[in-house]
This record gives sequence, C-alpha cells and structure tokens, in this order.
Amino acid sequence: MKTLLLTGFDSKIGVIGRMTAPHMLNYSVRHGIDFHCATQFRTHSHPSWQKLDFIMDAFSAGYQRVIWMDADVVISAPRFTPWNVMSSGIHVSLDWSAEAASDNEFSTGVMVVNNDAASVINCASSQRQSDKWTMETPATTALQNSYRDEEEFRKRFTVHPRRILNAVPNYAAPSASVVEPWQPGDWICHVTNLALGERARRIRVLLDKVEMANATRPAPNEH
Repeated sequence: MKTLLLTGFDSKIGVIGRMTAPHMLNYSVRHGIDFHCATQFRTHSHPSWQKLDFIMDAFSAGYQRVIWMDADVVISAPRFTPWNVMSSGIHVSLDWSAEAASDNEFSTGVMVVNNDAASVINCASSQRQSDKWTMETPATTALQNSYRDEEEFRKRFTVHPRRILNAVPNYAAPSASVVEPWQPGDWICHVTNLALGERARRIRVLLDKVEMANATRPAPNEH
C-alpha cells in the first residue's frame, strides 16, 4: 500500500515539531514510506481540524494509507511497524485518562487511516461549520460523535488498547493517573498534557535516548 507518515505543527508548538519531524522522517526512510510535515495552518479553527484536511489531501494525492502523528509524538521503538497490519478503516487508541471508559473516547494523536474510510474523515471535517462548535473545539470531538452516532461509520473504526497508538507516559499527568502508561519498548510515546516548555524538555530527553539506543543496537531484520 502506498503509505504516508504525516505530521504537522503551527508556530505555537514549533519548538516541538522541529525536534520530532526529523525523527519521523528518519523512520519513514528506514521503512520505505513517504513523509510530509505540514506547517501551513489556518487560524479560524482549532488546529486539529486541519489534520483531517491534510489526510484528505493525501488521499487525493494517491496515498492509500496515512499514518497521522501529532507533533508531540516520539517514535520510541523505530524498528516496529504496527501499521503494516492496519490495512482497512481507521485505527485509533483509547485516550489516556480513567474517564475514557468507552470506545468512543479515543485519541486522535496517532491515527492510521486507510482510504476506504475517507467518507468518515470527510463527514467529520464537514462538521466544523456547525453552530455547536467553537474555535477551541477539537476535531477529535467530531470523530468521536461520528463513531457514537453513526453505525456505518462505527464499523470503520478499530479502537485499540492505549499502548498501541496512544502510549502516554506517567509524567504527563502528575496529579492524576495515566491508565496503561507508556513503557520502554512501546512503538510510540505521546508526550501530551504538559506545558510547552516541559513537553519540549521531556521530548528532547526521550529523543536522545532513542537515538542512543539505535546507535548501539545491531540493525534488525525488519522486513
């Protein structure tokens, strides 16, 4: 399948995106997939709505599968390719908190979206014009509503356990409990829910550890 690893960031989180995007590019080269980093964001809606536009643009460009990663995601086990077996529909994981008790409370920080589910992305994207949304309403809400309210759309989703596509470290919520937190060896680490400066510091430390581990580990037989 023609696959694109896609990320993006606006000026508000540029300090993070400029660290993680090169790491994602290296991962893409390693596994023979394409990579694109979007930096042109409109200001009239929550930035997460534009990830839906970027995914649809990728389908229009001929990609069959898009791996979306938020800019605050670190690929902590770059030898892994779990997306290789996610060849239809939309793949997400539950959100990190204990409040996320049902399947429709998923994260969109990392998504694997196949072009057979383009209608779901398109429908969710069209909801941004609704009077019930404000500029601060994330697109995740629209996707969750599509999952909850539309049986046909729900069939297109696979909601995985948290550590598959939304492994969040314990330190992301110092005053709460992260359910199924990130562990070394997990494919990705989603460094979310922290102030920008602290997030950037944690991401830099993690990237350094990942790069050091890969520099000392013999190259695996990956394919």
